[in-house]
Amino acid sequence: MILGERENYKIYIHLMGGLGNQLFQLAAGLSLSNKSNRSLVIDESFGNFRKNDFGHADIHGYGFNHHYSFYNKTKQSNFFSRTIGLLVRLSLDTSQNRLHRIAKNSLIYFQSLLLSKQFDNKVKIWSANNLGYEEIFLENNSQYLLGYFQTHKFASRAPVKAILKKLSSSDPTVSLHKKICLREKPLIVHVRLGDYSEELNFGLLSKEYYYSAITLMISKFNFENIHVYSDEIEKARSFIPKKYYKFCKWMDNYNEPAVVTLEKMRCGYGYIVGNSSFSWWAAFLSHTDNPPTIAPQPWFSGMSEPNELIPSSWIRIDRNGR
Repeated sequence: MILGERENYKIYIHLMGGLGNQLFQLAAGLSLSNKSNRSLVIDESFGNFRKNDFGHADIHGYGFNHHYSFYNKTKQSNFFSRTIGLLVRLSLDTSQNRLHRIAKNSLIYFQSLLLSKQFDNKVKIWSANNLGYEEIFLENNSQYLLGYFQTHKFASRAPVKAILKKLSSSDPTVSLHKKICLREKPLIVHVRLGDYSEELNFGLLSKEYYYSAITLMISKFNFENIHVYSDEIEKARSFIPKKYYKFCKWMDNYNEPAVVTLEKMRCGYGYIVGNSSFSWWAAFLSHTDNPPTIAPQPWFSGMSEPNELIPSSWIRIDRNGR
């Protein structure tokens, strides 16, 4: 090994999904970066991830940070993107057989060679085997993290959480909203609709879940104001019992950047999260210390809950309100 070569090893993260998933991926990358004392690079040169109006990943809305950098200099071919997608599916398939394992290992080897050429660095893909937590072992080369990493474990590590808590938006509407929340001390309720109505594995939460959760929050913690967030705010009204409408403000944030909406949600004093990584992060990174938080049990309707997703301090209520 050439002297200093090890110092050039890096941690790369591959982005998938919207802002909530991107934050989970960032947390995993920050955890390994901190552990290895290697620089962290967010690769947005390709992949199936949500972008803002400027064509950058949603997480780009938090701006540049000395704890990580962005890479988007090279656009990969559609073939490369599709084979990465295939690798993700093979890795997360719980019914893996010998043929699956051979295909997965072959793709890891092939894609690692291509990424090593792209980054001019010895890179090996580390591909997650489930949606949630699993230990990532440090290897003697740069590592390219491929997975959803939907878990509180990486983000709960003190150095990582300290970095994530400092993320902020300079949008003027956020500072104004903070002042409103300081006065109203609202309960944040998130109703995730949209494509969830067609995604049976995720499944919509029931109206009974929200009824039970709001009733508990008001009776136990005396909330007098409720801020309701949703990707379909008019439809979300039907998920909130009419008896609580007098407490509600309907937060229609459809046309603003995801980072701005998340920053507003972080200003709550209590949370009823949907089965969505977006409201998960609002509660986890809340500006209020240890706010009471309710999450659905189980998280998904048609698939297993990610390992170590929910912090132990959160309250679980049956997703069907039973």
